[in-house]
Amino acid sequence: MRDGTRIAYVLWRPKEVRRYPTLLNYSAYWESGSPREFVARFLDAGYAYVGANVRGTGASEGIFSYFQPIEAVDGAEIIGWIAAQAWSNGHLGMIGASYGAHTQIAVAALNPRHLRAIVPLY
Repeated sequence: MRDGTRIAYVLWRPKEVRRYPTLLNYSAYWESGSPREFVARFLDAGYAYVGANVRGTGASEGIFSYFQPIEAVDGAEIIGWIAAQAWSNGHLGMIGASYGAHTQIAVAALNPRHLRAIVPLY
């Protein structure tokens, strides 16, 4: 992040080397360790997948506090970073449930340029 905090993430891509639309699951839960079984359906549908932990959770640096405003700012920055990667086509969606639903709404409120859709579940 701009302030030097490192956010833990995992990247999954389909085997073919090209640019993909990307799904971001950004939460306080297990996202940076998303299991292959969960991610496979998205890869099979032609998406890259990034699971990232908010500050202070998983292997992400920083201090965790429920629903801290910096989560939205970090999420928008993560989206910009993903869009700039060689494997991304610049079109991103966010998915996730519970805390991951909250982060989607908070990030979308900032209207990041490359965010095309959110799917917040409960």
